[in-house]
Amino acid sequence: MTLVSSISRHRKAVASAVVLAVDAAIPVSFALLHQGFPETEVQLDAKDVWVTNGGALLGGRLNRQIEELSGAVEFPVGRGPRPRGPVRG
Repeated sequence: MTLVSSISRHRKAVASAVVLAVDAAIPVSFALLHQGFPETEVQLDAKDVWVTNGGALLGGRLNRQIEELSGAVEFPVGRGPRPRGPVRG
């Protein structure tokens, strides 16, 4: 039994294997050859400060210009953050 006769008998299996190999090779080739994107220049001139309270699992955005906590997040144990509305005072 030669290789050619074996391949001709299992044509569908060989065709499926070739299609799967090509489907896997195309995105991998693009990922390896891609040059990436230029980095962004970040401007850090915001007038607010993020504050946290680790004991109470709270975080918030303090706007120093108006001395107000303009946003707050509560971090319940075992779940993701739960946003809260603006806090006045």
